[in-house]
Amino acid sequence: MLSVVLICSALSMGQQPSTPEEGPSPTVKVESGEPEALARYNEIRPKTPETAAEQWKLALWCEKNGLRPEAYFHLGRVVELDPRKDAAWQKLGFKKHDGRWMTPRQIAAEDEQKKADKDWAALLKKWHKEIHGGKKQAEAQAAFDNITDPAAVPSIYREFCGGGAADQEIAAQLLGQIEGPVASKVLAILAIYGKTPNLRRHATEILRNRPAEEFLDLLVSLMKDLLRYDVKPVGGPGSPGILFVEGERFNVRRFYAPPVPSYIPRPGDAIGYDANGMPVISRTTSSNHFVSMVGVPGSKTLATEKDAQVLSTETYSFANAMAEAQRSAMFAQVQLQGDIARVEAINQGRHLFNELVMAVAKGSTGKDPGRTPKDWRDMLAKGKDARYSPRTRTITKPTFGEMVPLDYVPNLAASITFQSQTRFTTKTIVDS
Repeated sequence: MLSVVLICSALSMGQQPSTPEEGPSPTVKVESGEPEALARYNEIRPKTPETAAEQWKLALWCEKNGLRPEAYFHLGRVVELDPRKDAAWQKLGFKKHDGRWMTPRQIAAEDEQKKADKDWAALLKKWHKEIHGGKKQAEAQAAFDNITDPAAVPSIYREFCGGGAADQEIAAQLLGQIEGPVASKVLAILAIYGKTPNLRRHATEILRNRPAEEFLDLLVSLMKDLLRYDVKPVGGPGSPGILFVEGERFNVRRFYAPPVPSYIPRPGDAIGYDANGMPVISRTTSSNHFVSMVGVPGSKTLATEKDAQVLSTETYSFANAMAEAQRSAMFAQVQLQGDIARVEAINQGRHLFNELVMAVAKGSTGKDPGRTPKDWRDMLAKGKDARYSPRTRTITKPTFGEMVPLDYVPNLAASITFQSQTRFTTKTIVDS
């Protein structure tokens, strides 16, 4: 019901759903400038960068040279590129009201809506107490039957749409009596999110008698494209798996890279074979440790020195290392498949929700352009006046790479074993 909240909040703040026709009118006469100025404008406009500063300069130049419609157009580009440009808003005829730039008509509408919210909230609350079996139920029902004021929509939503199925049925009845795009949009949301099938069907039937342009754009905006993705499976140690997911604002490339076993040979390494005929590398290292010095009994000049020499043999098994690496690759592939399953689950949820929204759109408008959100968006774009169709821009979405932490990290060092032995040597030295 989030969209309902946004719609009703906009209406309660005095903002009707915006359309191109509702923008502020230029404060100057709309007439073409001198032919020389227009010719010069046609020459410099393609060379003007799409930045707020340069568009502002061009707007002032147009205004100075009598090209008022052109100046108005570029002022609009300025506030689109940099909404903080107060001077451009003022030249367009807007005024700052409660931290927002609004037209005088929008400000007046907001003040009227605030008063209506206060009045309607009190009335609906009183009637709500009686409608469910109160002593004045008939009186409350009669009052509901006469509600046709579009300004009552936000209060109707707040009082009834968040309640149970019975309250939502009352909301559908009241909204069905009120004409206008805001009431139609709230009905469209009830047709999607209503708590019972009967309520959703009832809201859809009401919409059949309404102009599609009042609510179809909202339904289409609820449709979500499925996530597109590409997969490269894990090929083993040294051959990472890749999951590429194309998002709405950016793409993600996830790498599932099991490590490769490696061994750096050193002088003195001996190559042998284990019981299965697999190569192993052995390396022996030694270290001397002084143990003690003890005097020889009966001599004042002789002493016995005892040394310990520790010999360590490290054995590196390639078979064990590869087994660990292969196990890590197997777990990495399982992780990759789990992430694919999550993407598929998202797509399945979007598909089911799209089917629900499309069913409401078809049932309420009789239109059926196709089975994908793009088909519905294309239909809307074709039905709009070319002046108000969205500009097509080539946007290069960034792609972010991510190394996925593996659930299983191979213990390649576990393939190294130690065998140690100690040799003792004793010698007699002169005690200095």
